[in-house]
Amino acid sequence: MKKIVNWLIHIEETAKKFYEDAANRFADDKDLSGLLRELSEDERLHYEAVVSAYELINIEDLPAHIFLDKETMEGIENFALTCRKKLDEGALSKTELMDAIITLETSEWNGLFLYVINSLKKRLEKSHPAVSNIREHKDRIRKFVDVHPEFKTFRDRVNRMPDVARESLLVVDDEKALANIFNILLKEQGNVVTASNGKEALERLSERYFAAIVSDVDMPVMGGIEFYEEAIRMYPSLKDRFIFLTGRLDGARFDFLKRNRLRFLEKPASIKDVRRSVAEIIEAHRRR
Repeated sequence: MKKIVNWLIHIEETAKKFYEDAANRFADDKDLSGLLRELSEDERLHYEAVVSAYELINIEDLPAHIFLDKETMEGIENFALTCRKKLDEGALSKTELMDAIITLETSEWNGLFLYVINSLKKRLEKSHPAVSNIREHKDRIRKFVDVHPEFKTFRDRVNRMPDVARESLLVVDDEKALANIFNILLKEQGNVVTASNGKEALERLSERYFAAIVSDVDMPVMGGIEFYEEAIRMYPSLKDRFIFLTGRLDGARFDFLKRNRLRFLEKPASIKDVRRSVAEIIEAHRRR
């Protein structure tokens, strides 16, 4: 985790300085320079949050559940350096600047920032303003593009910027129709990601942080219990984030769920119970 946070400190500081200097470079354009100053201030908040995260994990180091490969990290850094050089040379056009903003803001960098902040936000005092600011950060860019026709070609890319202020929820079920239903039921509580079996779900766990996991028990390739055992072996902090669904609650299965103090619902489960269980898990971890 330290390596991830240390890199984020560097990239947030780089972005802050780039937006600040670009605001000065384009000072003759009141709207554009205003946007850039707001983005620079946003990055200052994000920088302070990851600095606090680094100070925290120096005391209590945490394992990283995901990582950013060296090639991707270097790609983001090299792109930022190229834009920086063109800005310093006075060769960066407004269109190139907007392309740079959106390319940086849609990169894996922001997903990694969200992962770190969500992993530590219960203990990280400065995380709350930083996380709530992320949505404002996206909205600033979207609104600016919407009212400036010369940048209309960027609208689709802006809309693809991650909604990082919301929790991510994982639904694991081999019945596609049921997984789709849960997607609809839970979308108000977070961004829903689905997997069709335990093996696929483990891959999803390696990609991002999940606030809650709703899993079927009986699935091909890897069932829910095996998935749970492998998941908590790899990521112990997920132990109390699971909700199991089962249509067959026999003795051995019931004993396993009870012995491990796991939440479970019998199929067919009510919409109310599913939503309530997910909400309870999210709320329990927010209070920690």
